[in-house]
Amino acid sequence: MCGVAFAALALSALPVTAATTKPPKPVKTPKPVATKAAPDTTFKPGLNLLLNASHEGPGVFFNGRGELFTSWDWTPFWAEPPAGYSLRDQRWRTPEFRMADGYRPQFVDRVHSGRLADHGFNFFAANPAAGFMQYVPNLKVGSHVRFTSWVLLWSSNATNPVPPTSIDPGNLEARICIDTDGGPRDMTDPNLVCSDWSRNYDVWHQLSVDADVKASKVNVFLWTRSSEFVQHNDYYMDDSCFEVLGKPTDKGICVGQGFVDTGRIEVLNWHHAHPDQ
Repeated sequence: MCGVAFAALALSALPVTAATTKPPKPVKTPKPVATKAAPDTTFKPGLNLLLNASHEGPGVFFNGRGELFTSWDWTPFWAEPPAGYSLRDQRWRTPEFRMADGYRPQFVDRVHSGRLADHGFNFFAANPAAGFMQYVPNLKVGSHVRFTSWVLLWSSNATNPVPPTSIDPGNLEARICIDTDGGPRDMTDPNLVCSDWSRNYDVWHQLSVDADVKASKVNVFLWTRSSEFVQHNDYYMDDSCFEVLGKPTDKGICVGQGFVDTGRIEVLNWHHAHPDQ
């Protein structure tokens, strides 16, 4: 008994040492993996980005209406009368849209190049905002762009031999515009950038406007208006061009040119690859 007690006493007298543990290894912070920026696939300078820039056929009936016939890829538009006004009100009359065929004698001077041009008109009536439009997608926001189009105006209170000449015109005028925020089309939008109004009758002349885009898709259009209900308020649009410029001072490919075919294949391929755009 004494031996057991002595052994216990001897064990309790041994010094107690704290258990030792190895410090944890420092955790290495992984190096950030460099990621490549997605390639910029937006359209570049040197291309006409419009579909059917030459305003040729085939034509299409807008909403199946026989009096609204425009070239492929161009959409007609017009201002509807305010609530309470008749659709037959001369101030708000829906225009007719036809394609001018240069192979027909009465339209031989109404086509700038090729065979066809877009043609809109009112007969003894007017509309404050009518024309043709097209959306242009795949743009880099902030890029500088230019839109041009060849336009002919005929405003007359008389019908005369070919080529028709404006006599007693009805103040028909035209401008071209870029809706830089993509729309929907609103003639009072502060982001709408337009050329000056033109009343250059009976001769083809090129209108041009530059802008900085605020969206990846913009709307471009010809805007016509008239204030007098003369017999003929007719407007023609042909050989349009839309391009991205490297800088505002660049000459570009549109101004001073007729039909600009550059870029047609690239633009068609992009649209085929993005049918929802």
